[in-house]
Amino acid sequence: MSKIPVTKAGQSVLANIMTQAIQTTAMQEDISRDQIILSLITLLIGGSPLDRDLFFPVATHADKLETAEIDDLALQVISRRARVVAPGKRTSACVSEDSYQIGERVGQILGADVSISRMDTAKLLELFPRHFLLEAAESEGLHIPGANKMTAFDLRNQLHDALPNWRPTSFATFTEDLS
Repeated sequence: MSKIPVTKAGQSVLANIMTQAIQTTAMQEDISRDQIILSLITLLIGGSPLDRDLFFPVATHADKLETAEIDDLALQVISRRARVVAPGKRTSACVSEDSYQIGERVGQILGADVSISRMDTAKLLELFPRHFLLEAAESEGLHIPGANKMTAFDLRNQLHDALPNWRPTSFATFTEDLS
C-alpha cells in the first residue's frame, strides 16, 4: 500500500512537477561535471538516442567541441530526456521497474528536490485526503485552531500557501512513497 494516499491522477501531477524540477535544475543550477556525467549515463543506458539534433554535434565534431559546448549539450539531453513516471502509469510488461525509475535517479543525482515547485497550491492539495493534510500541517509545525473539526475543503483553504517548503515526496523516495 502506498505510504502517501493519493490518487493515480495525483501521482501524475506529482510526477509532472518533479519532471519540471529536473528541467529547471538542469538548465539553471550549477551542476558539477560528475553530476552531468552520471545523469547522462543513467539516461542513455535506459533510453534510445531519439534526440539526433543533440547527438549530431557530438558525432561530427566531438574533437572540436569546447568543454562548455559539451556541457551545454549534455544538460540539454538531460533536460529533454529525464521524465518521472507515476507508479500508476507503469503498466508495460516490457519495461523493467528500474527503467521507470531513471528520471527519479537523475533528479536525485542533480539535487533537483530544491527546484520542485510549491506543492501547497489549491490544485495539488485537493488530490490529498483530509487525514494526510492534517499530518502534513502537523509535521510542518503549522498550528491551525480547530483543524480536527474542519472539513477537507476548509482545511485545504487554510493550508493553501501556508506550507511553502512542504514536499510530500522526494526524488529519492518517489516510487516507494507512491507504490
